[in-house]
Amino acid sequence: MGDKYNDQEPDVLNLFKECHYSKKKKGYTIDVQYAIAQMEQRLSATTEGEEPNSVTQVVADVHSTNTKKNQFLHNVGF
Repeated sequence: MGDKYNDQEPDVLNLFKECHYSKKKKGYTIDVQYAIAQMEQRLSATTEGEEPNSVTQVVADVHSTNTKKNQFLHNVGF
């Protein structure tokens, strides 16, 4: 991933986007776009006084509701 993340570790959402990007189609499938939108919405949906949602937990929740075999986090080492 080189300089893309400016010498910082990418978070789980960034890894999800990297792994699901189709070079052949030059973008994401409709299902992946929907999942990314859900993840980003849940990450930004914190109310006052609550702790922010964990990126890993949000990705796990959305991914588990959209897939039968949720192996993504395990495969990327989380």
